[in-house]
Amino acid sequence: MIRRAVALAAWLALSASTGCSKQESTPSAAPTPAQDRVALDAIVGADLAIEKVLKQADDLTAHGSDDEAVALLEKKAIPAIDAAVAQARGASVGSAWGIARRDEWVALFGDRRTEAQRYAAAIRDGELEGRVAAMQAQAALTRRAMAAAQAVQAGPR
Repeated sequence: MIRRAVALAAWLALSASTGCSKQESTPSAAPTPAQDRVALDAIVGADLAIEKVLKQADDLTAHGSDDEAVALLEKKAIPAIDAAVAQARGASVGSAWGIARRDEWVALFGDRRTEAQRYAAAIRDGELEGRVAAMQAQAALTRRAMAAAQAVQAGPR
């Protein structure tokens, strides 16, 4: 902000001293995938944190701590997913590649939220088939997330 003010003041001073009366606008450069990558890397980081919480919930259910697993899903995983959705939606990306990657993550986080809720309900209900289906869905989402993270890492093609 200060840099902008200094630059604007310098430009105005230069314009006044050269007698320039017409302001010319400089077109801003289009965002590049490299610039988008910073925001996208943060989104990938948020997903990795979510994965850790989901793994903890799986471990808790494996050890028979179903109530703790449900609490973890509802109090940590789902709010973390909601925060990641907000982060992804608000990500400052501008290239076609960056927008496509961001939209992919928004959709993935939406699916993660749905499946985390389904998993918590299946654990709470003691429904074995529901647990297995939810775990399989989580595994599929993890594969999607890995592919999305690799797409961010690889950059545009």
